[in-house]
Amino acid sequence: MRETKAIMFCLLLSTMFLFFSLSPLPTAASTGEIGIYIDGDRVSSDARPFIDSNGRTLVPLRVIAEDLGAGVGWDSSEKKVSISLGGKHIELRIGQSTALINGKESPMDTAAVVRSSRTMVPLRFIGENLNCKVDWEPDERAVYIKKITPPQVQGQVTVTASRANIRRDPSTNNDPVTQVDNGTVLDVLGSSGGWYEVLLKNGERGWIFGEIVTTGKDSPPKKDPPEDPAEKPSPPTAAGGTSGRTAVVVGNSANIRQGPSTNHPILYESFKGRELEVLDEQGTWYKVKDRNSPEGWIAGWLVAIKEGSSLSKGTGGDSSRGGETTGRITEFYHDISQDETTAFIKASGEIKYQYNTLTNPDRVVVDILGARLGADLDGAKSIDLPRGPVNNIRYSQFDRDIVRFVFQSTKPIGAKFELGNKGQELAVNFSEAPLQGKVIVIDPGHGSVQPGGWSDPGAVGHSGLYERDVVTEIAKVTGDNLLSQGASVIYTRTWDTAAGLTDRADIANRYGADIFVSIHCNASTSPLLSGTSTYFYAPSSLPPGAREERRRLASLVQDELLRSLGRRNLGIREDNFAVLRNTKMPSILVETAFISNPEEERLLGSKSFQEKAGKAIARGVQRYFGL
Repeated sequence: MRETKAIMFCLLLSTMFLFFSLSPLPTAASTGEIGIYIDGDRVSSDARPFIDSNGRTLVPLRVIAEDLGAGVGWDSSEKKVSISLGGKHIELRIGQSTALINGKESPMDTAAVVRSSRTMVPLRFIGENLNCKVDWEPDERAVYIKKITPPQVQGQVTVTASRANIRRDPSTNNDPVTQVDNGTVLDVLGSSGGWYEVLLKNGERGWIFGEIVTTGKDSPPKKDPPEDPAEKPSPPTAAGGTSGRTAVVVGNSANIRQGPSTNHPILYESFKGRELEVLDEQGTWYKVKDRNSPEGWIAGWLVAIKEGSSLSKGTGGDSSRGGETTGRITEFYHDISQDETTAFIKASGEIKYQYNTLTNPDRVVVDILGARLGADLDGAKSIDLPRGPVNNIRYSQFDRDIVRFVFQSTKPIGAKFELGNKGQELAVNFSEAPLQGKVIVIDPGHGSVQPGGWSDPGAVGHSGLYERDVVTEIAKVTGDNLLSQGASVIYTRTWDTAAGLTDRADIANRYGADIFVSIHCNASTSPLLSGTSTYFYAPSSLPPGAREERRRLASLVQDELLRSLGRRNLGIREDNFAVLRNTKMPSILVETAFISNPEEERLLGSKSFQEKAGKAIARGVQRYFGL
């Protein structure tokens, strides 16, 4: 991956054993290879540490983001490296012996340098400012690094019972470990099955039942979505009256507000993994609804967005109006072409509907609720269509107050619903959906919100172009093309995001994605490097078939990118980047072009190049699924 963005943390870690012995480490580094292990896994690099004229060990910065979950940025115009991890933000400038740590100057014993197109940083300084447990084993000539992850506080709950039991596990099948009084405020570390894991004042952990606490502004706790892949959440559903999207909270906690800014009051608090129905969008904010909770607004950087056009079931219209009915179905007609069929349903009142997708034969069933057929529709009817994805339409008075429409096809079809004319007209557009049932996670690289509130821009071109912004546009093109083929698409981010690298992989695993695609721009300290590459990770521990599937996905996408973009072929490569290593399905990381190369930076900034790249990635995915 890019030399500056992915500069291997393992080497940083080899560096870290310098904590314990400045003399042995340089000697070891100069006389032989040193083994580096991160959380038990050995890591390697294509560049070796060296001892500079000040007697300090410098190491390549590679893959800090992938191995520690830190944010790493490279500003080629200022020759500046930025690293963010565990509340620390470090800035180093090439050739300077002063760094900034959380905005404060800090002297270094030596300066960062560029050597053989690699950014090399002082081991001792970096190690002292990153939170790791490092052990040096002289007999093995190995450094063992263990990442120390402090408990993440996701929010707070307030006890409403007179006294509440704190238990060892999230059930009543074990004895209480202690009790807390009414009004006690507890930090929340997690939740499961209607219980909250909380942090006690003595530092111990325990579980409290959700029905005897309140969160935020008295919002009752909800049962978490299932974590077992066998019970994975369904892909998103779309329906008239909503955007057809679902927001998944990726921040540890998220405030739901009355309006689309932090100036509005907080309605209630939501927690990581919670699914919210998206009703509207304004700027970088989404209007959402959480089941029985009131509608509110959530910041876009706190959610991942799911979209889908190949849908299993759903509802539409304003179902909150209880006694009101759709009324009479006054008109029905359709429009057909070779590729699409659109049905139009008009009613005397606001339409409320639900739908279901069935197989054997393939069909979409749409029920109009609280409705009766108008006199002009002449009772039940069956219509054969000569072309288009729908070959037969049937409608009838299915029940006393339900009018049913059945749209049948010879192959899987996707349906898009749109209400108009104050909700009294429903248009249903059908198209072939060869990717129906496929769940694809698209990850626009970078954009993670860092300590201090700034967003990781990724690599920055000479003109100031941000990798983060380029790949967001490419990802949207890729997603739109796959949605049009009937796939369900999950974006790990649409704006800036609170999701780190582990979170992005977790999203794909949790929803049982068929494939995962991470999109990036490459970068180097040399402005001459150019070209396109695609990465995969297939360790020997995988079955042979799984290894080949990952390689095949990378090969097909790389082939389409080369055909469309016409850049230098850097090939498909294997590396254990975090988003590839932690995903359980075929996954790839695409490096579209070098943002550090002036010519390719100009291309990356153009809409036409972004369109080409996005469509090429989508075509590679389609080929992977046999289309």
